Amino acid sequence: MGAPKTTGASKLDHEVGDLLLQLMESMRDRFFVTATDLGLTPTQATALHTLDEPCPMRELAANIGHDASHVTAIVDRLESQGLVERQPDPHDRRVKRLSLTADGRALKERMHADLFEHLPVIDRLTLAQRRELRDLLRLAVGEP
Repeated sequence: MGAPKTTGASKLDHEVGDLLLQLMESMRDRFFVTATDLGLTPTQATALHTLDEPCPMRELAANIGHDASHVTAIVDRLESQGLVERQPDPHDRRVKRLSLTADGRALKERMHADLFEHLPVIDRLTLAQRRELRDLLRLAVGEP
């Protein structure tokens, strides 16, 4: 028995997958360094990145892939740093909604600037190539 034969498409899929993994690793490393430089853990930085509109803690937990009980400690730390605040849900007083404070929004903007400005993997591309990559990535993740 030899190695399974691969078609041109499966070989291409393998190559694309490998390149995506390399890109993900590069971005993950950059994200970890940026979070640390800003005094955040990667999980705290992910929570800040995810918070756009006020949302229940359970929704934040789902968005960052953590159990709701684990998110309480993350939110406690972010709240003690003045980056998020808990607010009562107007429709269910048992639910607390999280929102970014002004300091949280400012830190999130700084984090995004540090993360996304001058990305070596993107800087190598022309503006037209960046648009094409964006459009292809949107298609790949199912966005319009």
